[in-house]
Amino acid sequence: MTSNDNLNDNEIREFFMDSGSEDESESEFDSNFMDDSQPGPSGMNSSNLQRLDHSSLQDSGTDSDNSIVMDVDSEDSESDEEVFIGPQNLYDWVDATDTSKFVPHLFDFDDTNSGIDHNLGLSADSTESDCFKVLFDSDLVTHIVEETNRYCEQYKSSTVLKKKSKLHKWYDTVLEEIYTFLAIIMLMPHNKKNKIMDYWSTDPLLHTPIFGKIFSQDRFMSLLRMLHFVNNEDRVQGDRLGKITTIFHSLRMKFKNVFTPFKNVCIDESMLQWKGRLSFKQFMPQKRHRFGIKIFILCDCNTGFINDMVVYTGKQTTIDIIDSLGISGSVVTTLLEPHLGLGHTVYVDNWYTSPHLFQYLYTNKTGAVGTVRSNRKDLSKFPKMKSGEYTAKKTTCLLAEKWVDRKEVHMLSSVHTNELRETGKVHYRTKLPIIKPASVIDYNKNMGLIDKSDMQISFTDSARKSAKWYKKFFFHLLDVVVYNAFIMHRMVTGKNMELGQFRLNLIRQLLEEFTPQRASRAGGRKSKHQDSPLRLKARHFPDMIPSTASVLKPRRACRVCKTTTLQPQKRQDTHWLCKECGDVPLCMPECFRAYHSLRNY
Repeated sequence: MTSNDNLNDNEIREFFMDSGSEDESESEFDSNFMDDSQPGPSGMNSSNLQRLDHSSLQDSGTDSDNSIVMDVDSEDSESDEEVFIGPQNLYDWVDATDTSKFVPHLFDFDDTNSGIDHNLGLSADSTESDCFKVLFDSDLVTHIVEETNRYCEQYKSSTVLKKKSKLHKWYDTVLEEIYTFLAIIMLMPHNKKNKIMDYWSTDPLLHTPIFGKIFSQDRFMSLLRMLHFVNNEDRVQGDRLGKITTIFHSLRMKFKNVFTPFKNVCIDESMLQWKGRLSFKQFMPQKRHRFGIKIFILCDCNTGFINDMVVYTGKQTTIDIIDSLGISGSVVTTLLEPHLGLGHTVYVDNWYTSPHLFQYLYTNKTGAVGTVRSNRKDLSKFPKMKSGEYTAKKTTCLLAEKWVDRKEVHMLSSVHTNELRETGKVHYRTKLPIIKPASVIDYNKNMGLIDKSDMQISFTDSARKSAKWYKKFFFHLLDVVVYNAFIMHRMVTGKNMELGQFRLNLIRQLLEEFTPQRASRAGGRKSKHQDSPLRLKARHFPDMIPSTASVLKPRRACRVCKTTTLQPQKRQDTHWLCKECGDVPLCMPECFRAYHSLRNY
């Protein structure tokens, strides 16, 4: 290095502060945010790198005189609260070998408060509906009730209804009816039909009696049509999420307040299918649903709980832009904002990963792991390699790796060392243990949680085809709430059940708690063994079966003894009944207690 090329410490700082940031995504939010041919965001113009001479570092493996280095392993350091990472940490890559391994600085993480908030009142005895109502509480449902009734009034006052319109029979809805309506919406995917009308069909091939017992077809269709979440008169013009903003932000706050993530978290995109006209509709060819609404999700790797979400709405997307990180890095920092400085480790894919982002997270005491595009600015260049080969390079805080499996895999990490580890599997042909870089093993273990949640939700997806995008988005949010409630129930009770069974239990409990009995049709015949939806709540008292003119002490067959599924059925006559449940005859006291306390007797 010549004397004219030498830079002192002050010039180095000025050089980095004045260097431009070429953010290819800053001017416009396009459908893919970033062209694959463009390198990632940079805080420094690559042409200026010629001003720094790194030959001395690469030749000797030591720091040059002008580098600014943080000694993270020094025992004399009093505190690691403030760290300054100099230019050589980011731009000077040296070989990481067996004799010169990369030793990451791992931040301490306190998991004392991780998990479900203990102040929620949930316990091992909590039911599925208890966990659901923590997230989807009565205040939120009351808001839906008010806006639905208001929208119906506004619609009827501004529209001339047709003579046969179902809205002529409209009456204001209430909280109990909306909870029941949501339960029916969640039940429909378990009985999939081509058209909504088929759920009320009397065709023997399609007949499903539960829907007609809970709602008439006209009432359900009226509720579905009038369902609304915001006062149109108060809606902010230009807000692309205005139709659903209140519900979306309320659920986001609930997710963040009821659950604190563990050490490892991941960030990825999810796609809600939508092929209609929508200004912020996206196209993602690698997703199962290629067209739709893109959602950035923060997920806890330990439990799968969805902790936060950001919806892409073009230039209105609610993220805090950091120019040096670009759009993708700003999405990560926005989702991680409440968790920075706590010692978390975040897993991301190659759309987000860049040396600048990982350096920013490192200075905020957050580790990061991710696949990375080989053409990212300021990332080390690797030579051509053959299948099975592995190499790594390092700075003082980052490790870049290249490993060739079936394809080339580039990894960037601030928490792993350059080592190969056995996966626990053997090669099908050679029977030798399969080895992979440690960062790849941990990435595969932690990164798939969001895709897994999408897969589980898709099995019983409540979002049906709709002319209104915000209604389909609301039903998707309902599925996310059910999924998070499922995670919470499993954590507090220790019960390991499938998501589908959890949904059925939840639906059954909501119907039993909130559904009033519909009056039977005139001339209809009452079912012999139809339990009241109210049998597990309210107060019940035994009464003697009233005497008749011919029988002084009449007896009737006990409902529990005759229809039990837990023991052999038998006919057992009794003098007692429960008037609150519709004169149901019951033996005293065992059958009376079982009928009013057990869901399956």
